[in-house]
Amino acid sequence: MVARVRFVVLSALLLFGIAWARAQEPFQETPARPAAPAAPAEAAPPAAPAIPSAPAAAAVPVTVTVDVGTQGVVDDPVAQLSTRLQQAELNIRRELAKSTSVDFVETPLSDVVGFLCDLHQIPIKLQHDALEEAGITADTPVTCSLANVSLHTVLQVMLDPLDLTCLVDGEVLMITSREGAESHPEVRVYDVEGIATDKSIDDLIKVISMTALSEKSSVTGIP
Repeated sequence: MVARVRFVVLSALLLFGIAWARAQEPFQETPARPAAPAAPAEAAPPAAPAIPSAPAAAAVPVTVTVDVGTQGVVDDPVAQLSTRLQQAELNIRRELAKSTSVDFVETPLSDVVGFLCDLHQIPIKLQHDALEEAGITADTPVTCSLANVSLHTVLQVMLDPLDLTCLVDGEVLMITSREGAESHPEVRVYDVEGIATDKSIDDLIKVISMTALSEKSSVTGIP
């Protein structure tokens, strides 16, 4: 009986020692499971190239021409004729001022006129009846040699020996005798709207007439 009690006590002590030894062991944390590597981020698709904006339209200079005072004149045939004559005269006077060169030796007058017409692209005519009264014909020989002078000067040097002159007659440059030029009426249109009154119109006519007479006193009859 005593031996059995000893065995039970020893067994209890043994179990108690084992439990106490286990209780004294340091607490060991269970190592954390390593985290799975993160999946590589997908590369973002390349951005679409920016579409350049259209350049601003450059400002285009616009020239606006306003015809003042022509209302009701566009369909007026008299006004149209006046404008046409003024443009023709202006073109002829521009050509008279241009430089030219000629070399005529005993050349018939009609051939000289034809040459100058082609060279300067203006209509030049002979007033045959006035030339015949002055004893000049289309076959009268002309000698003239000049270089780099105005057409006005060429006509003056060429026509003076023949006692001839020239003048703007409508849309042509007319070659005539001096007597024919003096008796030839010259019609000019002056726009005096806005500057003429009932009281000043007579004075204005006198000024225009004196100016026209002084212009006609030039050697060749070309103002």
